Amino acid sequence: MARTKAPTGRDLEVEKYLTLEECCEAIMSNHFGWGQFKQWYIEKTGLSHAAANEQWNRCWEVLREKFKANIYDTVERTLNELEGQKMETNDARLRFEITKYQNKIKGGEIDRQEIKHSGEIKFDFGSPIPTTTKYNL
Repeated sequence: MARTKAPTGRDLEVEKYLTLEECCEAIMSNHFGWGQFKQWYIEKTGLSHAAANEQWNRCWEVLREKFKANIYDTVERTLNELEGQKMETNDARLRFEITKYQNKIKGGEIDRQEIKHSGEIKFDFGSPIPTTTKYNL
């Protein structure tokens, strides 16, 4: 009978990586919150609460990176589509609106602010202006 080999450090890392992908998929497909994920992970692996918390944090690091890349791709695609529309049109007003929207997507839009102040504002301009003239008439 063949003797099975104990897993090495590299084998354990591969196993962790596969578990990480499986956990990320479980979070996304089942819409797990932290408590639900922790319970699911402990039932599946038999590991501790601390291990479940570590895995939760690792999963969210991976998911954040995926979301960030997806958002950048979507923004770039939208900007390219808008640029194409801007080049095709002869309407100056439409080109202006497209440029404003592109600026908004890039984060360059300045929001208008209305500031109201209720109270008293005093200005001190120093000494009063002299009222006598050079030629006292």
